[in-house]
Amino acid sequence: MKDHSPIKQTCPDIDRVISDIKDAYGEMEMALRYIKGEDYSGAESSIESAMRWIEDYKGKRFNLLEDIRNANSNLREWGNEQYERAENLEKELSTKE
Repeated sequence: MKDHSPIKQTCPDIDRVISDIKDAYGEMEMALRYIKGEDYSGAESSIESAMRWIEDYKGKRFNLLEDIRNANSNLREWGNEQYERAENLEKELSTKE
């Protein structure tokens, strides 16, 4: 079936965000294991990796999240317009019966 919605698929973008969050969480878990094992240079490396991810998110990833927000808003607006259109057509048909 052809997709007639006015926006692109956002699922791959959402999947990317989820994957990135899991990766950063994994780095923090690794840092905690390093700290418990008193391997502070390993912990520092993991924390720096997570910080780079967060820094990246402050830039281009926030833009990605805003794109997803805008796409959802556009889809909601389009859906409401289609609903109103269908309602008007139903009323028009019922008056012709």
